[in-house]
Amino acid sequence: MKKRVQPIYSDKSQDIKKHRNILIFIAITILMISLLTGVILRKIQSAGRPNEIQYPILGVMLDQSDGYQDFVALQNHKVKFVYIKATQGANFSDDFLESNTSRIKGTQLQYGFFHVVSFDTTAKEQFENITKTLVMQRGTLPFVLKVSSYGKYEQEGIPKKKAIKIVDTLKTDIKNYYGDNCIIQLDDSSKKLSSYFSRIWYVSESKPQRDNWLIWQYNNSTSIPGYAGEKSYRLSVLNGNVDSLNSLVQTNE
Repeated sequence: MKKRVQPIYSDKSQDIKKHRNILIFIAITILMISLLTGVILRKIQSAGRPNEIQYPILGVMLDQSDGYQDFVALQNHKVKFVYIKATQGANFSDDFLESNTSRIKGTQLQYGFFHVVSFDTTAKEQFENITKTLVMQRGTLPFVLKVSSYGKYEQEGIPKKKAIKIVDTLKTDIKNYYGDNCIIQLDDSSKKLSSYFSRIWYVSESKPQRDNWLIWQYNNSTSIPGYAGEKSYRLSVLNGNVDSLNSLVQTNE
């Protein structure tokens, strides 16, 4: 009986199959690690973001300290609205106002302007600064008046009566000039004014307790969920859905 001859290529074929299986295993392992890393990264980036199902509309607030912005990238990462700083007090205007405004118009983002209220100058002087800076320029969203302590008022507290009078006068002047029903942004230093206004943007780490909040800024410096950029943002959510956002949109007619 003849001895069966083993083909000379048999061992090589087995080695090739073995190496191929190892490579497949390595590729699958790398893929699984990449997917897991992506999930973990998204979890980290989304930390602190209010429930996306309940509050799907994400927004950011920008000033010159935030530098150049890629608004298309913001839009692609589910940002729906942006507020751009226009002015502060009686004399300051934001260096990035013109650049931010011209470039955001090339996107589908809704946007508006905000003014930082001063307690050391009159409402008339501040309104003149707003109109001198913006002229008749109007955002697609209502104007915001940001009320917060600064300088000596961080220790003394905000002068309540004076602040209310300035904000009320500015609200009226802006309504008459631009047609905007202003939103008032309040933080921990100014929340004592909340009972005097109806359209409020709260700045707070915890969910606002009052029912009259329109927007909630939940973080002063964090990354946008899913956005791998190095920039940090002041992130907010709208109290509502896309219909709620659309109801705020104003025309320039």
